[in-house]
Amino acid sequence: MMGARGTFPAMIDHFKEPIAPNPESPEPYEVTERISIGTAAVVYRAIQTETQKDVLFKVFSNAATHPLDTERVVMMRPALMQLKHPHIAPVLDLYEDSEGCVLVIPYVVGCGGNAFPHQAKLNQIAAFQIATQLCSTLLAGEQLEFPHGDIKPSNLVIADRQSQGFYLQLQDWGLSLCRDEQPHETLQHMAPERFQGYPSSIQSDLFSVGATLWFLLTGSHAVEGETKQDFTIAWSKFKAEKLAQLRPDLDVHFRDWLGWMLRLNPLDRPKSAGESITVLNQVVAYATNNPSIAPPEAVYEEEIPPSTLKDKIRTGAIGAVVLGVLIFAFCRWAASKWGPDWTHEISSILSGN
Repeated sequence: MMGARGTFPAMIDHFKEPIAPNPESPEPYEVTERISIGTAAVVYRAIQTETQKDVLFKVFSNAATHPLDTERVVMMRPALMQLKHPHIAPVLDLYEDSEGCVLVIPYVVGCGGNAFPHQAKLNQIAAFQIATQLCSTLLAGEQLEFPHGDIKPSNLVIADRQSQGFYLQLQDWGLSLCRDEQPHETLQHMAPERFQGYPSSIQSDLFSVGATLWFLLTGSHAVEGETKQDFTIAWSKFKAEKLAQLRPDLDVHFRDWLGWMLRLNPLDRPKSAGESITVLNQVVAYATNNPSIAPPEAVYEEEIPPSTLKDKIRTGAIGAVVLGVLIFAFCRWAASKWGPDWTHEISSILSGN
């Protein structure tokens, strides 16, 4: 099947052998193999014909188990294109196709976060690397006032670059905003306040980072459940001290830091991504140089650049896009509930009639 910008196989078919790239192809991309089927998308590996570089195609379909609203995804394009960070998968392309909405990101050779703890055990140094890289991504969202909203193992790719250590890539930034019902794995790593209807925030992202790191370090989820109510109850009973039994080899200050991220009340977590990294940096410094000394008050070594007028304009534009997506979603919901006269129904509710 021919797409607007590439050639796609039928979603139900597998390639038996990868397709060799064709430099003479008139299409910007050539699909070589299907990689996976997720809760919202079918993921393909492809070649960018101009550069011969590998990319990933995520084709979002309404037939998925937990589909995204593709109109809202396309509306997110300006905001997603603004996100620039070494450990955030950059959006190379985002468009509507006959197969569905298509998201194009660079291909990274590595292990998916879901499978990682079953293939490798993070030692202390590797745990520091992964935690630092993952938390640093939140700085980009914090500056733009645009949280990720769905940090979980399946949105991670982790590559072992041998002497350089582990490299992490975080995918699907902000896309959960375009989904009405979240899949089970999202609920497993979601901050408890979001079960009560609160929107995603930096504090909820920090909690999800903590829950994700717990899984990467232990190979098991911090809590178990099936419904939102199950998870709400489970988190209320959660004890971060359990990590000392599961991973006694980890530095005590690092375990305390992870427990800080997983506190039930968002006001008891780090106030910002910067504060989280500040303390983590000092934990790393003291754990690697003098494990017997507790870290003092942290001082962030890399100053966060002050916002410029350009940054403020960009932040405002992104905020307007996100607000527009929310308004669009509400209008569609109201129209489906009350029909064309939904504005009159809302007016009656607000006036108390």
